[in-house]
Amino acid sequence: MVYTHTNPALVGLAKSMLESEGFDVTLKNEFSTAGIPPYNLDQELWVLNDSDAEAARKILAGLDETPDTP
Repeated sequence: MVYTHTNPALVGLAKSMLESEGFDVTLKNEFSTAGIPPYNLDQELWVLNDSDAEAARKILAGLDETPDTP
C-alpha cells in the first residue's frame, strides 16, 4: 500500500498521478466508504510491483500537504 485517505477524491488523484508515471496500481475498498461507521474503510492505493513502492511514495509525498496561506 502506498496511499490511503478518507477522501476518495484524493485517492483518485493519487491513482491518476501514479498511472501517468507508468505505475501499475490497484484500488482496494473502493466502495466501502458508503457504509455506516465502523464498517466504512478508507480507500487504499497499492502498486502491483513491490519494487515500485518507494518511488510511488516519493511521488505522492506532498499530496496531503496544505499550502501556506498568506
